[in-house]
Amino acid sequence: MRYQQLKDILLHLHQAHQQLGERYHQWQRQQPAERSRLLLEFMIQKEKEAARHAGRLQQSLDAKLQETWVDIQTDGQFAQALTSLPQQVPDSTESILEQAVALDEALIAELEVMARHLDGEGLQSWCAGIVQEERTRQHQLVHNAHRLEDI
Repeated sequence: MRYQQLKDILLHLHQAHQQLGERYHQWQRQQPAERSRLLLEFMIQKEKEAARHAGRLQQSLDAKLQETWVDIQTDGQFAQALTSLPQQVPDSTESILEQAVALDEALIAELEVMARHLDGEGLQSWCAGIVQEERTRQHQLVHNAHRLEDI
């Protein structure tokens, strides 16, 4: 995928979280196990929150900064990971979590590529902050999923 402006990166982040939420919602509708449905509901809410956060990030950037030329190309790991997911819901909370972590890792990997290719220390640290937020979000997901297993 090619990103030509900072707003393209934020749009990608926003759309990625929307797509994840949609996939988790699809899985939730198919899931017979209550514990897995609870995990998926938590994941759906986290994705909605992350999409809103990406939208706020975009709104908080000055319009001229959003249009900063970047010309970054990635291999589309996230899009490939999302399209390769099975349409059928994974059969356990552990499998759901594994799929979610793999998707998060693909998104984080793309963001890290973008951060490395941004010119200027300020832009690199800005994108590195987004990467750190995504890692924190992923860590919270894993932690809360394990807490659910303990209940």
